[in-house]
Amino acid sequence: MKTSRLRVVVVGGGITGLSAAWHLCSQYGNDTKDIEVMLFEKDIRVGGKILTKDFMGAKVDFGPDSLLIRSIGGNRLFEELGVTDKSVFPAANKIWIWTADGLKALPREFILGIPPKLSPLVRSGILTVSGAIRAGLDLVLPGWIGDRGGSDDNYHHDASVGSLVRSRLGNQVADKLTTPLLGGIHAGSIDDLSLCAVAPFLKKTTGFSKSLMRAVRPLTASYSSNSKPVFQSFEDGMGYMVDKLLAKLIGCGVTINYESEVKELHRKGDVWRVSTLEKDYEADGTVLATPAYSTAALLGDLAPDAAGLLKSIKYEGVGVVGLSYANTKNIKLDGTGFLVAGTHLVTGCTWLSSKWSHLSNPDHFLLRAFIGDKNREIYDSTDDEIIALVHEELSKAMGLDQPPSAGMVVRWVNALPKYQVGHLERVKKIQDEVSSLGTIALCGAAYKGLSVPACITQSYDAVAQVMEKLSERKSH
Repeated sequence: MKTSRLRVVVVGGGITGLSAAWHLCSQYGNDTKDIEVMLFEKDIRVGGKILTKDFMGAKVDFGPDSLLIRSIGGNRLFEELGVTDKSVFPAANKIWIWTADGLKALPREFILGIPPKLSPLVRSGILTVSGAIRAGLDLVLPGWIGDRGGSDDNYHHDASVGSLVRSRLGNQVADKLTTPLLGGIHAGSIDDLSLCAVAPFLKKTTGFSKSLMRAVRPLTASYSSNSKPVFQSFEDGMGYMVDKLLAKLIGCGVTINYESEVKELHRKGDVWRVSTLEKDYEADGTVLATPAYSTAALLGDLAPDAAGLLKSIKYEGVGVVGLSYANTKNIKLDGTGFLVAGTHLVTGCTWLSSKWSHLSNPDHFLLRAFIGDKNREIYDSTDDEIIALVHEELSKAMGLDQPPSAGMVVRWVNALPKYQVGHLERVKKIQDEVSSLGTIALCGAAYKGLSVPACITQSYDAVAQVMEKLSERKSH
């Protein structure tokens, strides 16, 4: 490097990369000119899966539309950006499950996808009588055969979420509750999803109680008895947070390179060479906030074993369809929306006008439906064809008697990493090898959490790792 000023490059302009760049300049001195931060994004926009679009005169999210209020990463960033007082909260909290017998209200304490008690499960009508009886056997069956008393740190004791739930509560709970709630969030079958990575709270509880229902009661008790909101967002959508973050980055001198895909990453001594199609850049430290498959391509020569493991992380896509319907007396939206039990095109639907008071309108109501990756072939259909197919299913679920007045489709291809059994062990091996390379760190949804707060937290940790190594190098 020709300058004494440190330069750190962040690759990837999703919420993880933006947060990493912000942490670098706010905590490590971009304002004092001690460090130069450069961010590279291959797209024409930053924000990644946070995408807020104008739809029917409102700001509607076609990616995540909220984050957990009690999340450490999210709250910290909100405070640093000065946007805490701009938060809005859901106007409803009831969730429904679409079953073969229609929409059934999900008891509030079932939010984790595991019923803590048998009686509300029976009353919900989500399960058949035989399904409820099978779930009740959890109270008398011996300990789960997969439990060895391990914690979520014992990666070699990992198993699938499905293996635990099916063995304790039966197939109906697994298919009608756990799959919509956990499988839907994590874009995969619960029979493939890692218990340690996706539901560590379940892994821990099995060591304290032979009954899974009894074990989750302490986890659900505070939630079911608390009427306070769990999620927060903004009237202008989650894009408001991205806009504020981008303004902060520009204000503190971060260089943001749009449509600038990093193609190669090399190291010569203590210096990193970051190469785009247009130019090579030198850096003292590097933060890779890119999807696993992109990170694998950059690390192929530097960390071949880690690159191989990164390639093994599978991704799934999702289609998001925004719809507007004229208000009628026949449709009453009571809740935030519904999840789907069973095999359908639609995997879930958010009742936006009911969930968010600022999206309520006397003339129309807004919905947001999701298409799972099992129907990936539909992504090749036209927007009008997709809207028609989604409307057909929503009509069956909700009794809609009119076509939508407007629609919008967003296709997220290879958007969500799947945390399959053994995921955390793979991540540890990846990060151990990459850490041995020096002033470089990885962060993002592919590793330790898909949520926005999890990605923010990972970005801060990655920056701290890089800066600690730079500090050690400087002291020597």
